[in-house]
Amino acid sequence: MLGIKKADIILCLAIIAAGIILTLIIGFAGSSGTKVVITAGGSLYGIYDLDEDREITIKQGSHINKVTIKDSTVSMVFSDCPNQICVSHKSISKTNESITCLPNKVMVTIEGDREGGYDAVSG
Repeated sequence: MLGIKKADIILCLAIIAAGIILTLIIGFAGSSGTKVVITAGGSLYGIYDLDEDREITIKQGSHINKVTIKDSTVSMVFSDCPNQICVSHKSISKTNESITCLPNKVMVTIEGDREGGYDAVSG
């Protein structure tokens, strides 16, 4: 019968520790964004400053979503979609974070200032 050896336990703990560390690094290393990009139905709806508090109502056909920018964070405060996952999503503020309403095809994404810089694709 093969048993669990001390080296197996150490390896398992090392993998778990590495996973926790990577999760923390990825979760806290995102830079603060500067722009809120909203797409609706696959098309650009608008680009807004993250520092300017406002409420945006997105109407497409009979569907409505409301997005609030407040205190440099963004949240989906209303949607007429059935599952309400987008409304219960936490507020976002860091580059590449997003809130998506799949039934209404609305996506809210945080982007940084790209002037003079490179992103992962170009550089």
